[in-house]
Amino acid sequence: MKPIIALILSVCPLVAQQWNTPGVRPPDPLEAPRYETVYMMSLVSLTGAAAADMSTSWGRVELNPVLTPGSTQGRFGWQAAAIKLGVTATSLLIQRRMIRHRPELKKTFAVTNFITAGAMSAVALRNASVGGPRGR
Repeated sequence: MKPIIALILSVCPLVAQQWNTPGVRPPDPLEAPRYETVYMMSLVSLTGAAAADMSTSWGRVELNPVLTPGSTQGRFGWQAAAIKLGVTATSLLIQRRMIRHRPELKKTFAVTNFITAGAMSAVALRNASVGGPRGR
């Protein structure tokens, strides 16, 4: 709850700015800076959802076989966390590289990141609601 309050407190002063200075025109709402903020918020939500998913999965049996190769007995641990962080970081780096060449993709990537964050948050909520021992 505290991150949401911090986000609101940092965004509200920006929204309340007035642009009636003589000789200065208000910014076009379809320009890139607006989507830059939304895109950055989508990165924060995606990173937070991935962290929540990892924390609620830790020590439990992982159903995704890609995350549990080798001798981890199918449990989510350091190896699975490294794979998950690597995939997330790689996808974000690819997004940033593509946005550098085509800035109009910010809106598309922001929507995609919010959808992915919602799905990961749903998985984290499901993991948190499942009882039972977490194992080693």
